[in-house]
Order: sequence, then C-alpha cells, then structure tokens
Amino acid sequence: MKQLIITIIFIFAYSLIFSQSFKISELVKIIDYPQDELDTYLNQKGFKYYETINDGYSEGIVYVFYSNGGRYAYLTKQHLKFIDKILISFQTPSNSEYLKIKSELKTLGYKYVNSTNSETSICLKYVKGNIELSLHSIPEDNQTIYEISVAR
Repeated sequence: MKQLIITIIFIFAYSLIFSQSFKISELVKIIDYPQDELDTYLNQKGFKYYETINDGYSEGIVYVFYSNGGRYAYLTKQHLKFIDKILISFQTPSNSEYLKIKSELKTLGYKYVNSTNSETSICLKYVKGNIELSLHSIPEDNQTIYEISVAR
C-alpha cells in the first residue's frame, strides 16, 4: 500500500513538472492555433487564463501555470501591431527548462544571430527560415526568469 501511494505521488509530481514544459516545436505549432484551440491545448497542460492584453502596441492573451499556490510559468500569445508579427512567449524560473530549450535549438538547426545585453537582462536571438526565436534571462526578485519567445 505504501509503495502504491509513493507511485501515485511520483506520477502526479512527474505530470505536474512536465505539463508546464514546452518544446520548441510546440511553441512554433501553437503560433497558428485559433484562440479556442489554444485555450483547450493550454488548459490540458494545466495553464489557466490570466489576462488579456490590448494596448497600442499589441493585443493578446496570457495564461498562467500555478504551482504550490503561486504563479509559476506564463505563456502569452500576442499580435505585435508595430511589426505585424505573432509572438508566443513562455516564461519560467526553471534553469533546466531554459537549458533544455537552448540545446534543442542546435539540434533543430536554428542559427545564432546576435545578442543584446542591458543592465538587467540578456537576449540571445536565433533564426530558422521565417521563425525568429529569442532567449531572455531576466533577474527578478532574487531569481532569474527565463523567457523563450517565438515569432513568425
């Protein structure tokens, strides 16, 4: 009985950890999802609607993944009006998730373009065909937030 409980806890923890995870191919795929399909997909991964963006520069929707009673990861889909591009942005405090995606870039044939640094962040830019991918490292409240953005 004790082993069964431990197995159930392990399976639950495993699904919780990996449900908030994304591969580059997933982020590229969901760029083209209509809102209804995106909502269903993200809810199946444990994300919930958080807020709508609608300002002069962009319009879109933000989903959040909750863990231990707090907001843990965000996924945003928005239309950037000033450059007429669709952007999917995944934010996580997980360094291992960031490194996994970074190594996936190389195996998928993305080419490093350049980096931009500021006092508060670093941004690495990659490209493959008409897909632009950016990796941001942003120190925030005693932790680093990693943002993976895919634009088309």
